[in-house]
Amino acid sequence: MTDATAPTEVRGLARFSDVPAVLATAWIIGLLAYTVAGRLWFPYDLEWMEGGVLVHAWRVVQGQSLYVYPSSDFVPFIYPPLYHWLVAAAGSVFEFGYAPARAISITGTALAAVAATLAARQEGVRWGLSIAAAGLYLSTFEDTGAFFDLVRIDGLFMALTVGALVAGRATAWRTSGLLLTLAFATKHNAAAFGLPILVWSYRHHGMAAARQFALWSITPALTFTLLVTLLEGDQLYLTYILGVPADHGFVFSRFAWGAQKESFLALPLTTLALAVVGVLALTDRRQAPTRLAAGSQYWLWNGGLAFLLSAVMRGHQGGYLNVLMPGLWALSLGGILALEAIRRRFPHRMVVFAVPLLVAGQLVYEDWDPERFRASADDHSAGARYVEEVAAIGGEVLAPWSPWIAVQAGKAPAFHLIGLWDINHAGGPLVDYVAPITNDMEQHRWTAIAVMSERNMPTGVKKFYKRKEAIGVGGPKLKPKTGWGVRPRNFWRPKPAPESL
Repeated sequence: MTDATAPTEVRGLARFSDVPAVLATAWIIGLLAYTVAGRLWFPYDLEWMEGGVLVHAWRVVQGQSLYVYPSSDFVPFIYPPLYHWLVAAAGSVFEFGYAPARAISITGTALAAVAATLAARQEGVRWGLSIAAAGLYLSTFEDTGAFFDLVRIDGLFMALTVGALVAGRATAWRTSGLLLTLAFATKHNAAAFGLPILVWSYRHHGMAAARQFALWSITPALTFTLLVTLLEGDQLYLTYILGVPADHGFVFSRFAWGAQKESFLALPLTTLALAVVGVLALTDRRQAPTRLAAGSQYWLWNGGLAFLLSAVMRGHQGGYLNVLMPGLWALSLGGILALEAIRRRFPHRMVVFAVPLLVAGQLVYEDWDPERFRASADDHSAGARYVEEVAAIGGEVLAPWSPWIAVQAGKAPAFHLIGLWDINHAGGPLVDYVAPITNDMEQHRWTAIAVMSERNMPTGVKKFYKRKEAIGVGGPKLKPKTGWGVRPRNFWRPKPAPESL
């Protein structure tokens, strides 16, 4: 049903009834803007992997390869390179560091929110509730781990992926295919969305449409993969993005129940609305059973896939709340579509006004304390002191929890701990490269190791180094604002060599 076919009463009242939802969306946008404004220019890690991502982009700037054999100098993350390339490009225009990298993520998040509004408009939802679709997605900032603005791939991945979905629904096959290719070059599981778009294009627009989408998605994606595999580093691209994670563990309870519970608690109204519409569709006997409209099929397939992928990634070993973004974006859009369907199915004055009020309530419910996520003056001063202490140490310093600190202190970066953990799995394709890194510790390659967690240390640290002076940060200062809450604690120094007998 479009605006033109909606009941007259609904069309007349809805012009004003959506105001509460729009105002609540404006509040969420303002809250998010205030939160990220206190984080954008913070020159240290807001989340413990940010510095590792910066090291990837720094290597690109330095003309070094990404997908190389693991060593003490560098172990690549298990992601495609597009975000690193863009951060490197931004760093060549602006001062290289956290701010331009976070700006890319913020832009991506904003575009993903705009895409939710455009998707709702494509299905005939009025502007008020369509804008609320963006608000609902942005309201999940805390529920998705406060990753919207981090030096991580998520913001860019979401913008490109949902942009491809919106373009596909608009039958812009070339744009959809190219955006999906770019999403694939950011996070490779975006390729999964190619199948429902391809099937839908064939069923509703014929072979010519499906062929055009395939031409502009599969061909460039395969070309990109081939070129990166052959020309980048040690030809280990596919090993890192496919072979290494294949040996990681899987937490079934997070996949089967945890992700669904977290998603429901994040957006209870939209989830319930989808359930109500589903029940109504199955139990309404006044009308002959009909097939879902083309648009409903499209978003049901792609939204269901987004929700499934989020659950799978949550179940993957190390999967954090940020992986819920695709599923929560789908619930934000799907819930608005469901609420609009309810309003049109029951065009009573009370229902027409109640729906946007409920949406506004959902948005207010998702409020968060911005000061919990913003960097303080103490965080800034503690970071500066940390850099000064690392710079004062003669020789190399290993900071596996925060490798960018070494660069800020004028030293060469080394491997990030998560990269070492990724390859250190029995039977993994690169597990043999852990031993040389441990050997470097035995040989006391590093003058000092900056330790943030003595319970989760690189292999060999406790055997060949010992705890010495505390890092002068003190208290909770410089603790990441999301994710693993490790902070600088101690410098470990080489143990004396055992005396010869």
